[in-house]
Amino acid sequence: ELQLLANGRADNTVRQYRRHIAHFAAWLQQQAHSGLVGDVSDLEVAKYMGSPEARQGSTGRPKSPLTTNAIRSSLKGFFGYLHEAGIIPTNPTRMLRPATSAPPPPRGLSDEELQRLLSEVEAARGKPARRDYVLLRVLAETGIRLANALALRIEDLELDHGRVRLQHTKAGCRQHAVMPKRTSALLGEFLGGRSEGHVFESESGGALTTRHVQRRFRSWCERAGLPVGTTPHALRHSFAMRLYERSGDVLLVRQALGHRSLSAALTYASSSSNRVREAIG
Repeated sequence: ELQLLANGRADNTVRQYRRHIAHFAAWLQQQAHSGLVGDVSDLEVAKYMGSPEARQGSTGRPKSPLTTNAIRSSLKGFFGYLHEAGIIPTNPTRMLRPATSAPPPPRGLSDEELQRLLSEVEAARGKPARRDYVLLRVLAETGIRLANALALRIEDLELDHGRVRLQHTKAGCRQHAVMPKRTSALLGEFLGGRSEGHVFESESGGALTTRHVQRRFRSWCERAGLPVGTTPHALRHSFAMRLYERSGDVLLVRQALGHRSLSAALTYASSSSNRVREAIG
């Protein structure tokens, strides 16, 4: 885990690695394996990747190629590190190849769904509801990730310039996100006289956790009648899709989202059927 963090991997990626490796270790134990990493063979890795445990979810439905590729990536990263560090003589994952898959289209909220969600939260009473409303507006109108929003400190805000400094990004480098004037004004009003500390605090005054926000977000979505499974990340997708609809510039979308690769931003270009219709006439 320390090596992953040293290589700039995000906390979510580290947790995913830990979960996948633990699952593989549990499967090996069921196979009466010795449990020693040096005893793991390429045949055992192949058997695991072909097993129902790796290919099916808890409901018995097949996992998507993207999910199984994530498992392959975790195993290859783990055993690749052990081999390069000289802990094991050979890399048992050297024969693993990623499955061919196409990324699913981004699932954002329609204008009507987003307005329904925001109206539901805005109409609720109490400080937690007000905080949630401002947080959702920031996510929807800047496109930043939830983890970035929860890490925001008041010192990171440049409200006069309509910018926020992102200290903890997926790319591992400092970035800026641009805010509309209405978002800057909303944040300024929300913060009142506070001049330091986390922008979004828990009821006890500490930092909000991702899990807590996700639970509250699910509750707001239920109240607004949004599809089951809608996550805060849908607001980032919505932002990107609207930005592309307005600009038609995938490079602009890439810059706004802070993506390192153009391919990640291209998914929003391919999801826009309206521009195809406009071009065809």
